[in-house]
Amino acid sequence: PYNSVLVVRARQAAPGRQVIEPFLARETKRWELAQLETNTLGGESVLKYRIRLGKKADLPAMEDALLALGGPVIGAKIQ
Repeated sequence: PYNSVLVVRARQAAPGRQVIEPFLARETKRWELAQLETNTLGGESVLKYRIRLGKKADLPAMEDALLALGGPVIGAKIQ
């Protein structure tokens, strides 16, 4: 089962997924894209992933690492 939700804001969905999903493959036990919302005016997208984290996962460090990827990623929050 999944135990967290990752919400990522990206400038564009497709380039965002190309950066986010390899990161999730390395850093989580499992993940799936649960929802994708795109703002038609500004083009910004919100991607919501259901993720499975290990007991020792450092959430603030993961959020910072996602932001450090740069490019299309402009915000990240794990809930």
